Amino acid sequence: MQSDQSIKGFTTRKFINPQTGEVSYKYFWKRNEVPKIEITGPLVNRLSGLTLIQKDLTNCISWIKKAKEMTSLSIGKENAEYVSNDDRETFNVVKALFVASLSFYGKCFTEASGRGAQVSRNWLSKEFKSSHDYHMKYRHNFAAHSGDENVEIAKTFVLLHPKRKMEFLPFLPTVRNQPDFIFSTESETDFEYLLLHVAELVNDKYQKLGEKIIDELISPKGIDFWHEKFKNKTTVELGYPKKNS
Repeated sequence: MQSDQSIKGFTTRKFINPQTGEVSYKYFWKRNEVPKIEITGPLVNRLSGLTLIQKDLTNCISWIKKAKEMTSLSIGKENAEYVSNDDRETFNVVKALFVASLSFYGKCFTEASGRGAQVSRNWLSKEFKSSHDYHMKYRHNFAAHSGDENVEIAKTFVLLHPKRKMEFLPFLPTVRNQPDFIFSTESETDFEYLLLHVAELVNDKYQKLGEKIIDELISPKGIDFWHEKFKNKTTVELGYPKKNS
């Protein structure tokens, strides 16, 4: 199945209604508008859901790349597993990018009736499953809500005057610790590599499902069928014939 960009002379234009926010698209073969017919059905809805997952993963990859770029400028070449940095203006943005990526990544694996598609852990290659579990732990216990894994910590202390006989001044400082960003240089554990792996899997699923829909549900109906549906402005539900029991 070819993408829009791979067909020479084919262009797409996006329109947004400024009053309602409704988005629509028009397709052109050179300067001629291309007829289009909306299709629905279980397989079509799954295909549409996969495109939403593709969009989420594309966003995640972009955000993580930006976060890495920002941290590389601030952290430098420190050879340590854990690094503290006081540049909160930078790292507050880094944290936002990381949390957004974790949230959207987790959404791809979550069942949603509005999408009709989700990624399964079983799709992942063996070498990426531990990385998936690790980052999903962060998603569950940090990005989505606070859990039992001590990903974020807060401790409160009573401070006493160093000299025992001096007056005690009541003061309760609380130390808070939240990770801003986690990444690795190893392909099996780095979040960006995991995202790229999942994106490749989803793209492959989308390609194969699209070819199946074209070969088995669209092409057999013939070109006259589709021109008639366009003429009547009809939405076509595609599915396999029900078997008589």
